[in-house]
Amino acid sequence: MTSNISDTFESKYAADFLKDIVDKNICKWCKHPEEMLYRKHFCRHCYRISREIAKLELKVKKYEQSILTAPFILEYNLRVAKRMAQDARREGIRYGDIHKRKIDGLDLEHEFSLLGNRFIKEELFHGHANIFDLCLSSRY
Repeated sequence: MTSNISDTFESKYAADFLKDIVDKNICKWCKHPEEMLYRKHFCRHCYRISREIAKLELKVKKYEQSILTAPFILEYNLRVAKRMAQDARREGIRYGDIHKRKIDGLDLEHEFSLLGNRFIKEELFHGHANIFDLCLSSRY
């Protein structure tokens, strides 16, 4: 009896959580669920990157219109800013619509492996995809 009440509460909580994610206005690039929108459908971080790109492109364009060539550092900073924007968009593609995708044990194994390699230089949970699948199944 207690298990049934707990299951109902957990499924309602999960449903409310996912509905909240779907209804929330999120950044156009990174799609971070907890970052507040700042301007033009961007969070503060992505907006800063977009403004930096616009500013640097304008400076490069001014050099192109004159007889001078743009300094290397200016072109380098523009490439870096564009790469930051590309990385923000990739992050949004990878994690932004997570509530719309089916997550399986292999996805979790891969993410935990990346975390382990990044922070403690060990591959965590290698070969545990089946255990994660079991935990995610409704029969657990």
